[in-house]
Amino acid sequence: HHPELASSSEAVAVHGTVETRGPVVYATLALLLALLPITALHGEAGAFVPSIAFAFVIAILVSLLVAVTFTPLLSLVVFRGRDRAPRISPLMARVLALHSKVGSCLLESPRSSFGTLAALLMVGLVALPFVKRGDSLVPSFKDRSVLVHWEAAPGTSLTEMSRITARASQEIGALPGIGGVGAHVGRAVGGDQIVGTGSGEMWVTMKSSAAYAKTLQSIGSVVSGYPGMVHTVITYPTERIQHMLNSTGRDLTVRIFGDDFAVLNSKAAEVAKVLGAVKGVRDPKIHSAPLEPALEVKVNLDAADKVGIKPGDVRRAATTLVSGLTVGALFEEQKVFDVVVVGQPATRASLTAIKDLTIESPTGKHVRLGDVADVAIAPGLSAIRHEDVSRYIDVDANVSGRATESAAADATDALKGISFPLQHRAELLGDYAQRRNERREFLVLSVAAALGIFLLLQSAFRSWRLAVVVFVTLPASLVGGVVGTLVAAPFSLGSMVGFFALFALAARSTLMLIGRYRELELHESTTDRAELVLKGTRDSIAPVLLTAAGIALVLLPFLVFGDAAGFEIAHRLAVVVVCGLVSTTLFALVIVPALYLRFGRPTEPDVWELLEPPERAPVAAAASQVSGNGDGVQRTTTAGRDNQ
Repeated sequence: HHPELASSSEAVAVHGTVETRGPVVYATLALLLALLPITALHGEAGAFVPSIAFAFVIAILVSLLVAVTFTPLLSLVVFRGRDRAPRISPLMARVLALHSKVGSCLLESPRSSFGTLAALLMVGLVALPFVKRGDSLVPSFKDRSVLVHWEAAPGTSLTEMSRITARASQEIGALPGIGGVGAHVGRAVGGDQIVGTGSGEMWVTMKSSAAYAKTLQSIGSVVSGYPGMVHTVITYPTERIQHMLNSTGRDLTVRIFGDDFAVLNSKAAEVAKVLGAVKGVRDPKIHSAPLEPALEVKVNLDAADKVGIKPGDVRRAATTLVSGLTVGALFEEQKVFDVVVVGQPATRASLTAIKDLTIESPTGKHVRLGDVADVAIAPGLSAIRHEDVSRYIDVDANVSGRATESAAADATDALKGISFPLQHRAELLGDYAQRRNERREFLVLSVAAALGIFLLLQSAFRSWRLAVVVFVTLPASLVGGVVGTLVAAPFSLGSMVGFFALFALAARSTLMLIGRYRELELHESTTDRAELVLKGTRDSIAPVLLTAAGIALVLLPFLVFGDAAGFEIAHRLAVVVVCGLVSTTLFALVIVPALYLRFGRPTEPDVWELLEPPERAPVAAAASQVSGNGDGVQRTTTAGRDNQ
């Protein structure tokens, strides 16, 4: 209704944006630097954290853009044409009154503030050793499609494995809360899984109304009731994650190459013994393929020669009759059917039946297989692992009490004392060297990020001493998040993202407060620094408390529903952030004022103030007409700028 008030509303929006853009930009840059070491992460953390951090960075940059563009325009729409300042709510009036009493006492006796800082640091140091890190940074997702993978003893027949799997499927399907069960045994023709007939999988679907933890425990109890079966009960996302990472989880791995399995096993035992003697190496383990019953046919050369049969003919005939031989293929309706020559089931039902198989000699005479070969059941490897054309066996171990690199160097020297036959050798895999380079890169980036954050603080505060103090004490604002990690143990991806969010909030609040103090000291006429600090804190109480309350309300659903399905990451994030809001708010309103009053000094205007328009004084005067509300909070600031 009044042109001068309309222009004053625009002045207030411009002036508010100019006043806050410096601290907001500095806080954003500090957070981006804090995320820099994440780019050096590899392995499990490197597979997930960088993508989450990238999304976090995009959100921060977009919020910065909104803060300096859309928010001022929105304020013009909301406050344009008002002939009086917004009134203070009764709750905020009580908070301001309480701060006037408590804040003056804290500034008059800063020991209370510094005691609070010492208490926060002490709580953090005590709680930090108790923070548990799980076996994986990725939480166990509560998918209601559960995979039961199990292995029978090597050599278990397909018929027996199918019978066991069918019975287990029926038992699981009868459990309360189960929606359906599907299973398969062995592997399909042309399948990508290298498993035998003793391997099987069951897919179990839970009903949406079923209690997840109780139902999952019931499934595990049923599967555990089958002795001799090695099983795992996991969800599909977890199974895919483990498959993609493909990590043994061991610190050292020695790979022994060769052709003779007897020599490989013998040398693997020597390597395991040598590794166990190296300082810091724990629990060396040989990873050899399990044995299974196999049919062994050894040709009796003298007996075969008497009847005129070649050894190759004996082996070929035995293989064809027992295992089958593919001799062609049939094509029908775009389908391919293999033509296999194999003996009837009755001819291979027992060892005696196999010995009684007849083989045709070149003269047309039939000879009994047991008369020209020794047929027996002997242990055989269930799988033969190759690298290129060489067979191998792995021996791995963990390292504790010393650096992995030094233990690997000692292990390399120890392996030189083992003699290997021709075409056999041992090689210490180089993953540890790669991990050493990764840790070195992470350390270098962490130091660079810390130095960059410190220089940003100095640029924002224009004071080396204040920058050092804030840089050292700022971690105290994250103590609440450490306590929250104890509540939502173990530490996971959600906890990590929560700490980054707390750091962003703490850095922004600290920079905004100190920026406000500097504004008052530069543009107010009074020389009472304690009064200016108290006034600057009182001006910032509403933004700090409302920000904390808004974040807590947004995260409230994740706290109420706990770690329900779909909230595995968000729940831990919510607990860390909500607990950390207590320490960040306490740090901003209690500790930062005392730190600035003790270590801060009036400085010259920084680069952001030099960028303000020349007509700043008239703008501030117009802003005073709109924002003055009689309580001395906002009006004093703009009046001081008019005087300046």
